[in-house]
Amino acid sequence: MPAPENGQATASSSKKYGLPANEEVPELVRPVTATKKPPSESRESVNVRRSVLVSFWLLVLCVGVPFWWQTTTVYRANLPYSTMDAWASGSACQYTIPLNARFEATSLDASVIRALKDRTQVELSQWQNMAPHKTSVSLPNDRTEGELEPAISIGFVEDGKLAEPSASLGLSDGGRSTRLLTKMPKSFLRDNDQAISHIASLLAEELQSVFEEEIAMITRVEDSRRGEGQDAPYPLLKEKEDKIERRQQRSMKYASTYHLTFSLFTPESTPSDWEIETALADTIKPLLNALSPMCNFTVDTQIQPYAQFSSSVQPVYNSTRKTWELKSSDLGGFINAAEWPLSPSIGAGPTINFLLYVPSSSQAPLKIEDTDSTSWLILQWGGIAIHNPVNLEKLAKTSTLTAQELQEPFLTFSQHLLDLLGLPSPNLPFQMRLQSQTRILAVRLLSSASATLGSLARLTQSLTSISIPDTVASSVDSTTTHLQAACAALNAGDYQTALDNAKVADEEAEKAFFHKSMVGQVYFPDEHKVAVYLPLLGPVAVPLVMTAIKELRAWFQARKGSG
Repeated sequence: MPAPENGQATASSSKKYGLPANEEVPELVRPVTATKKPPSESRESVNVRRSVLVSFWLLVLCVGVPFWWQTTTVYRANLPYSTMDAWASGSACQYTIPLNARFEATSLDASVIRALKDRTQVELSQWQNMAPHKTSVSLPNDRTEGELEPAISIGFVEDGKLAEPSASLGLSDGGRSTRLLTKMPKSFLRDNDQAISHIASLLAEELQSVFEEEIAMITRVEDSRRGEGQDAPYPLLKEKEDKIERRQQRSMKYASTYHLTFSLFTPESTPSDWEIETALADTIKPLLNALSPMCNFTVDTQIQPYAQFSSSVQPVYNSTRKTWELKSSDLGGFINAAEWPLSPSIGAGPTINFLLYVPSSSQAPLKIEDTDSTSWLILQWGGIAIHNPVNLEKLAKTSTLTAQELQEPFLTFSQHLLDLLGLPSPNLPFQMRLQSQTRILAVRLLSSASATLGSLARLTQSLTSISIPDTVASSVDSTTTHLQAACAALNAGDYQTALDNAKVADEEAEKAFFHKSMVGQVYFPDEHKVAVYLPLLGPVAVPLVMTAIKELRAWFQARKGSG
């Protein structure tokens, strides 16, 4: 479309403004394009806006932040970190275990006995130079106030039929103490230095063999306190080390309370009853009473008829021996865990199971392959015994196992219990084994509580956001108090008191370390806090921050313009 000529444009403009067509539009009436500016803000409104902004920030800083800080600050009670580290490193308690071996009254010459005592002490000191035990030898008339009760007594007997002296362990004082009886030919020690040295060496060797395993087990407890690459202070032969290792592997972890479950299982309907109360009273309860200073026990019993052992176990009939036999490889799978009610959590503490199995008449007698044994031990679980009734017809009529029939398997269970509790030196008299176990447990629990204190100190220092309630601090104080008492009792030779205090210290240390308010926060990292705070504070913080930045810019520009 052709562009309009100049004359046409002028005519249309004149017509628009009501002028004749040939008259031009005056300059004053032509439209002027202009931008409309907002009215300037008054000083009063600026001050009001800034006052509102400042009031919001003051509210946040003076009220919100202190309130948030007060409600979210983690309370951390003061812990004695230097004391805790000292116990963990072993520097807080340098203990020894004093023992007393006392000579019994004898008809031998007093000067000879005193010379023998001094020579034996020298031999023991050389042997126990690096051991925690310190054995002193005393004479019957040398008793002093505060002297230790003898751990072992040494008696002397002259026998004209002997050619060489010998020594053997036995019991004395009605079975309440252990006695090392030394037999020698008559007049063997009559003013003979060589004979005195010979007897002293013999006594030192026997005392070493008596306490050797206990010393080795206690020094093993201290391994964690020695640096890597250091030799053990009291090395043993490889075979003895392996024996101790196997014994510790099959024993259960120490607990203040154990639950004992005695179960009777049979694949048939008989026996359906057993004289368990009498059997327990005759064999188990005396043992539990002897062990009660170390730990507590609860006992329950059960009978389970029609209980077949695991289907993977297939006894084989030995026609030569006329017995059914279990393969040694099948002993571990004998328990039918899917059907037998052997709950590991019946009682308050760890459960030790003792299972008496009466085989069916079609598979009796049942024994272990190539042996006459009918019992075995399962590591850290319990013991199993197979009872093959002598008179099956009588059992079918009475359906009851008598206390006399239960005596043999329950004596086996008694030995299993001692093995599972980790009592040392099976060849020693029972009373001495108890005394050794008391000393071992006292040292072990003292070391365990000390290590737990060190772990707690490292945990609370590495995680600064974790709370430390007053109950934890109280437990730590109680732990250190009882550790000091246990250490002092060890050095004084009061081993039962040492064990009692070490048990409390270990329980308090575990209570502090596994406190519920601390365990939950260990698994609450800082990233979770960001995820919680950001959605809540973001919508509020962004407007306040952006407005503050805008007002600061305007204030600086105003000052710059006025300057």
